[in-house]
Amino acid sequence: MQEMDPTIRYVVVTPVRDEEKYIEQTVKSMISQTIVPVEWIIVDDGSKDRTGSIIDGYAREFDWIRAVHRGDRGFRQAGGGVMDAFYEGYGKIRTSE
Repeated sequence: MQEMDPTIRYVVVTPVRDEEKYIEQTVKSMISQTIVPVEWIIVDDGSKDRTGSIIDGYAREFDWIRAVHRGDRGFRQAGGGVMDAFYEGYGKIRTSE
């Protein structure tokens, strides 16, 4: 991984649900960026597949990736449900600047 430019700092919050098929490709894409975020919070919004365990594995490997898990509401909810998951992740940001 290339050294991060200290003048460029950003945080990413990504809500996911049942993304087992695509989440590894997404994570590998983020990891390969020239400048990675200082913090990436991936919010598992009640996945019934292996999404949660996949993001847990990457969170153990990379200290700037954090997995947040929400309970299963029993259904996928576009719009407001995604925003609820986003705001839960947003509330877990540790970076202050």
